[in-house]
Amino acid sequence: MVIVNVKKITSRGDYKMIGVTMRSKFHSYLSLYCLAKGISKASLLKDLIGDWIDEQKAKYSDKVLLDEIKERVNEQWTAYIEDKPHSNMERYRKEIENELLSKGIPQNYIDIITKDLK
Repeated sequence: MVIVNVKKITSRGDYKMIGVTMRSKFHSYLSLYCLAKGISKASLLKDLIGDWIDEQKAKYSDKVLLDEIKERVNEQWTAYIEDKPHSNMERYRKEIENELLSKGIPQNYIDIITKDLK
């Protein structure tokens, strides 16, 4: 028996699942709040994250973030080659591509990041 209905968004469209682990007291309050307000936890978190992304995009464009990642990847090449002296740039590039893919980075961004490896 449903005592309190919660509005749910059922269309999935172009969505990706993310997960988060939180302390029990946070989860309890989140559940209590959402039930009282008649909203789903998912819709509340989507709204909060959407607002945060809008704020961040105003400060950091995709290009700025990609440049930061490219710089870090280039800096890590030095440590990589010291740790694996018999390796080469192509192997490093492939490891970077695999790592970025596993983190959910789209291929077009991966291409930009790895294109100018030095």
